[in-house]
Amino acid sequence: MAALQDDKDRVSEDPLNRASSSKEPELSRHLQETPFCDYKHPIIQDITQEVIGTCENEEEKARKIFYYARDHIRYALMGSGIATKASITAKIGYGDCGTKTNFHIALLRAAGIPARMRGIMVEISVLKGMIPGFLYFMVEKAKEDFHFWPECYLQGKWIACEGLFDQELYKVAITEGLVTKELIPSIDWDGKSNLVLLEPWKTEDFGNKPSWDDWYIDFKKRMASPRIIDKLMEITIAPSCRRQTDRIRRRGQLI
Repeated sequence: MAALQDDKDRVSEDPLNRASSSKEPELSRHLQETPFCDYKHPIIQDITQEVIGTCENEEEKARKIFYYARDHIRYALMGSGIATKASITAKIGYGDCGTKTNFHIALLRAAGIPARMRGIMVEISVLKGMIPGFLYFMVEKAKEDFHFWPECYLQGKWIACEGLFDQELYKVAITEGLVTKELIPSIDWDGKSNLVLLEPWKTEDFGNKPSWDDWYIDFKKRMASPRIIDKLMEITIAPSCRRQTDRIRRRGQLI
């Protein structure tokens, strides 16, 4: 235990975290480490150091973090019962809107940039083709599902920076008509304007909460399921969803 504490103290003193001390007090909650947003973990700190390198301003840091989170954590539905720490998502290399957003926020906070999480409901049809057919048949009757994206605080304002679909998956999804350029014209972000990918499918807006921890409490109340079902999702459904999106990516290699 002592060794772990010493390591935690070392990481918390990292230069990446010094910027947080100069932020406005009302933004402090959006810079905190939480059980899920464990940005002081060495793996998150190391990734952040590598990604932002010698960036000279927060906008440049945020852009580099966006592209890393977008493309290094490949999109796949993980299941309603799964909420992993950012450090675990980094090791898995896959994430859905919740876990991927949590990872993205962890990198932003590690770089001293305030970040928060937006929650909405979207039409379930957005998942068609992105998840196995048998699973879509099972969830189609629900009509709606939760969706999340990250927002960061730059130049005195909050900016949405949704990196849900990795570039490899998006290119094939456009080619095969799983999504269209009319609905999602671009997945690139300039660091200045809002990027929200699933706006066309939005049915209800729940606003913002600081962290995935806050949303997960509400999420589980609304979508309560027995622990055994959550475990079943983790060991069967999530791997099936990863295989589905990987098949889509592989088809892109044949184009």
